[in-house]
Amino acid sequence: MMRRSVIISLLAFFALSTAAAQLRSVQFSAAADLVPEKRLGITEASAYGGRLSVSYGVGDAGTVTVDVGYSRYDIEQPDEVVRWGWTIWDRRYRNWVSIYSADTANFTGKVESVQSMESVPVTVKYSHRFPLTEDITVAPLLGAGVEFYTRKLYHNETWTRKYPQDGYQFTYSYHNFAPYKSGNPLFGVAGVNAEARLSRIIVLTAGAELRRYLDTPGSFGYDAYPFSTALSLFAGIGFTY
Repeated sequence: MMRRSVIISLLAFFALSTAAAQLRSVQFSAAADLVPEKRLGITEASAYGGRLSVSYGVGDAGTVTVDVGYSRYDIEQPDEVVRWGWTIWDRRYRNWVSIYSADTANFTGKVESVQSMESVPVTVKYSHRFPLTEDITVAPLLGAGVEFYTRKLYHNETWTRKYPQDGYQFTYSYHNFAPYKSGNPLFGVAGVNAEARLSRIIVLTAGAELRRYLDTPGSFGYDAYPFSTALSLFAGIGFTY
């Protein structure tokens, strides 16, 4: 119920903000995400992705923007398998790996864990443009949003079955996936955007935004979300109307 109320509130805010506004631009950007503050014992995380932004003019210099982005994170977490709560691995499969790995006369095995996360942040922002020159503007911004994420963990397993009497061995590999973790945590965002006009229609854009995720233990999938803050650096092209 709370989740639905928050999403409805964001949509209502956007509708009210743009009711008397005029479509200003549509932008496509590539983005790189860094993670200044991590949670859950994570040591490294970074991502590449992109976003679609639709902006509406409000007054002479104000802009309301809706972003929909996509990022794929590579995550390093030294004790990730222990923290994940992977029931089948904990109760059964781990023992099988130990048994077959110990049987070096007949088997050799390599098991590596790989963790990633896909995220789709949806953001509503307000910015105010300040001209530096006739064709270049900067715009500080504030906003809020919700991020839909799916964390994935799998083992990349390579096994070799030996047949010493026949002088033969067979090697095979596969991915062994743990159950996914997902949610939709809330965040606030602050940053700055810059635009350089190339023509009456086309602009180049670049900027930086810092997202801080709200502490909501027990809801919105926050307990499994791995970051406290995320920094997005982006650059792209826009078409003005």
